[in-house]
Amino acid sequence: MLIEDPKKAYLYAKAVIKGRWPEAEKYIITDPYSAYQYTVDVLKKRWKEAESVIAKDEDLCFKYRGEFIGLGRWAEAEPTIMKDPKRAYNYAFWVISGRWPEAEQYIKIDPLWAYYYAKDVLKGRFYDAESNLAKDPDNSVLYAKNVIEGRFREAEPYLIKNPEKAYHYAKDVIKGRWHDAEPLISQNVWWACEYARGCIKGRWEDPLIELDILKSKHADRYVKGCAMGTVKEIREQLLRSLTSH
Repeated sequence: MLIEDPKKAYLYAKAVIKGRWPEAEKYIITDPYSAYQYTVDVLKKRWKEAESVIAKDEDLCFKYRGEFIGLGRWAEAEPTIMKDPKRAYNYAFWVISGRWPEAEQYIKIDPLWAYYYAKDVLKGRFYDAESNLAKDPDNSVLYAKNVIEGRFREAEPYLIKNPEKAYHYAKDVIKGRWHDAEPLISQNVWWACEYARGCIKGRWEDPLIELDILKSKHADRYVKGCAMGTVKEIREQLLRSLTSH
């Protein structure tokens, strides 16, 4: 029967009855999507009897809360909201305006939202998330820079494998040379150039590294930022130095 199909019953109420259909509500209420749409399109007001069902759907409970619950907490939906790290962060930041301990077991799994949660909600270190953050080069650099405000030792074995992230970590966190990472950074001419400009603040001591940069399209940028003279002059100087040994 039409009345027993939640979606068809909702659509019938909307399109044919053009209003509430009390006899069908016990069926509509069994499906989160139909219950939500019936609330929005037919009732046009909060339907408390359906909230326990709508609250179980990650997408719909967030929409329903925004449209009908208002700015306060919706306790019934929290067990669903907390399981999505992004939504849990937003709920903690915008709704609770503070720490949400029950959700942290889920937030810590996602390095991006763990970082934002630490920075914006905890306003300090999120120790339970650090083992996951350490393995994520993008967010571990941000976490070190903006949360720890210093070196993140647990992340360094992972950062040192990525020349771009190693450069940013050296420049923005260490604020100087990171000697352990230089063998890797020097293998990439672009990041070797940027590292010289931003971290060494001068020329590479190793002439072979410098020659590789000077033979690349980044030679002018390197010379302008790190050396005196022209690309040709520095290159000739290096070649003379190498051949004299």
